[in-house]
This record gives sequence, C-alpha cells and structure tokens, in this order.
Amino acid sequence: MTFTASLRSFAFCLLALAALPALGEDRWDIFTYTAPSGWKKEQATEHVLYTQFNVGGKGFAQFGLVASRPGSGDPLMEFRAEWVDFVQKSTGVPPPVNIEQALLPGGWKRLSGRAALPARGARVRDADHRVFLCG
Repeated sequence: MTFTASLRSFAFCLLALAALPALGEDRWDIFTYTAPSGWKKEQATEHVLYTQFNVGGKGFAQFGLVASRPGSGDPLMEFRAEWVDFVQKSTGVPPPVNIEQALLPGGWKRLSGRAALPARGARVRDADHRVFLCG
C-alpha cells in the first residue's frame, strides 16, 4: 500500500467515525447527556422527563431537564421561582429554606434544595430541585 493510499484510508476512517453519533449520547436544548437505560422518556417542547417504577410498582423515581431560558441575574430568585413552578404548584410545598450553592468548572453555578413532600399512604417522597446557571 502506498503512502497516498494509506492516507486516503486513514482520512476515510476519520470521516466515517465523525459521522457516527456518540453511543448512548442524547442531545436536547443545551444539554448533552447519557440517558438512563430502562427509564421511560417523555419529551415536550419545554422539558424532557424520565420515569422509572420499581418492581411491583410500589415506588418510582423521576427527573427531568427543563428548557434553558435567559437569567435574571439573581440565582436565588431563579431557584425559588422554578421551585414554585415545578414543585409547589403541584404539591403545595414551599421552597426549602436551605439552598446549597456550588461553583462548577467552566463558570457554572449549581443551586440545589430538597424538601419532604406530603406522604401518600406509606410512601415517603422527596423533591430535589437543581438549577444550573452560567455567566
């Protein structure tokens, strides 16, 4: 095989690899992530939601990604507003008093909070909300 043929074969392999999507990688809005295996996915314009029920259907876990939107410049206000929209309106539970803040690589900031939700029978439920901000 000549040098030119080898170079052509190498270039073809690079193009073929670049054309393949990354295995297990999903993209939505500003997010690139690996979707959890075996979870039910529901996608709408404003969110992607994943749900999984355990064996016997006596418990479940759920998480979602919400479409990005312009920030107000006040991370705590944004966290509380999202909590009201996504948790309080459906459960009546107000935003948590303790909201943790963490600085992440690349200039990102994460705010997170958790609260116990009203029990349904013997089920213990929590809401855990995280907001990621950059800029």
